[in-house]
Amino acid sequence: MAEAIAAAAATSLSVKPSNRHSQLFLSSTSFPIIRLNSLKNPNFRPLVVSSTSIDSAATQKTSSKTSFLDQREGSRYLHFVKYHGLGNDFILVDNRDSSEPKITPEQAAKLCDRNFGIGADGVIFALPGINGTDYTMRIFNSDGSEPEMCGNGVRCFARFIAELENLHVKKLSFSVHTGAGLIVPEIQEDGQVKVDMGEPVLKAADVPTKLAANKNDAVVKSELVVDGVTWNVTCVSMGNPHCVTFGIKGGQDLQVDALNLAQIGPKFEHHEVFPARTNTEFVQVYSPSHLKMRVWERGAGATLACGTGACATVVAAVLEGRAGRNCMVDLPGGPLEIEWREEDNHVYMTGPAEMVHGKLFQLLLCFETRAVPDPVYVKSLLVSPEIDNEGRLPRKYRGEGQGAKKNLSPPVEWYNVPEGTKSPALVVQDLDISDPDGPNVPWPHWVVVNIPPHVKRLPEGFSGKEEEFGGEYALIKEGVNGWKLPGWRGPVLPKHGRRFEFKLYALDDESHLGNKVTKEKLEEAVQGHVLGEAVLKCRF
Repeated sequence: MAEAIAAAAATSLSVKPSNRHSQLFLSSTSFPIIRLNSLKNPNFRPLVVSSTSIDSAATQKTSSKTSFLDQREGSRYLHFVKYHGLGNDFILVDNRDSSEPKITPEQAAKLCDRNFGIGADGVIFALPGINGTDYTMRIFNSDGSEPEMCGNGVRCFARFIAELENLHVKKLSFSVHTGAGLIVPEIQEDGQVKVDMGEPVLKAADVPTKLAANKNDAVVKSELVVDGVTWNVTCVSMGNPHCVTFGIKGGQDLQVDALNLAQIGPKFEHHEVFPARTNTEFVQVYSPSHLKMRVWERGAGATLACGTGACATVVAAVLEGRAGRNCMVDLPGGPLEIEWREEDNHVYMTGPAEMVHGKLFQLLLCFETRAVPDPVYVKSLLVSPEIDNEGRLPRKYRGEGQGAKKNLSPPVEWYNVPEGTKSPALVVQDLDISDPDGPNVPWPHWVVVNIPPHVKRLPEGFSGKEEEFGGEYALIKEGVNGWKLPGWRGPVLPKHGRRFEFKLYALDDESHLGNKVTKEKLEEAVQGHVLGEAVLKCRF
């Protein structure tokens, strides 16, 4: 099995101390840590950090090959990586050793929460194949419901399997069992994924819909009253139900960008004529080969893309005489190529699927999984997009020396701060600086207070430019560092490998520290006001 898992979460709070200099989130109590690795490493190897306490003085090196997979104990770790198809994003779970998903629908909904979880439109499980297929795919939506299939999800699934199995060939296809039947994705030479989505189901009772059939057994350009407005709709199933509309009865052509999707979408989804609820596609026709669509997905709401919805859209457009059988369908996340072949009646979808990557996702995701029925709990996290896979901060943030940019402050981002936080505060310090009068002591390089609660990041080069950045940034106050100078002061390093700590305090009140803010004054003032802490460690 290829080393293709990007992160892990432990179900126990008793985990061995960690093993690698990396970005850490620590608290006064030991708890598990996971890290989502970026594609800077072409071998797609996992970097996993376990837990330690806030008093831990050092970390130790170990092999990246054994620090993760070889420490697994039963279902103790949840292995996952995040993919997206045109912005429709999913958490992919390696579930090939079990025929049952490793987390419950309720836990999946927690993980999908974009404020208190990892954030996704759904969780997809790669399970063993059945009935002669290579694999089985199951998916839990962000609300915990389970759809039959997902077009964008199956493209992500295909790329995930290729990484898991280390299958790197020019063209690759395999069979997947889904709730909608057999699906056969094929990874093309250019990395796009072409999927044989099978035949569309048009019989009204099988979509299913209670609307009366008006064209053979199908519902084509039928009238549907939603919130007092009559829409023309065509109903199609691509293994999951779709209601496709090009506009209201007697109205002008639909302008999809003008729609209030959050208002109208749920009324279609839960309409009484759809006993299994429905996905709804609102479509604008540019030409017989070019359509634009926005979607309200059953169980997920408005998403950036829907593969089965794009397929259903082209089928409906053909049935209504609005388009040909080969179309480009523009979605908010990008285009999909859809072909409804006349010779075999199958619909073929071609589009991208990518692992979520880039500097933003070189971060720690910390959550503990408690015994059912308790859901997944996600803890706060603190990251810097500039820290590389080895946990190093680049030289340009130093005070002087090769590559230095003279006290350019590094970017810092934070997520999932505790509810009730009114004013985060940040302290950055060198843990290894020598004190001539005693043992090593943390040396402050940056103190930042009175950060507005809606601010979630300090951009690169922020220090000394509060007024220039403007808005809420202008309210932030910088304290003095160990040199008794305001703002960020990068280190002058006698040697490489010095440990740096970024600590974010989530406070229940603003810090009133006078004109001269110091680390010592802040640490004294926050007593009794700390709702939570997040710590990020790196090396210069």
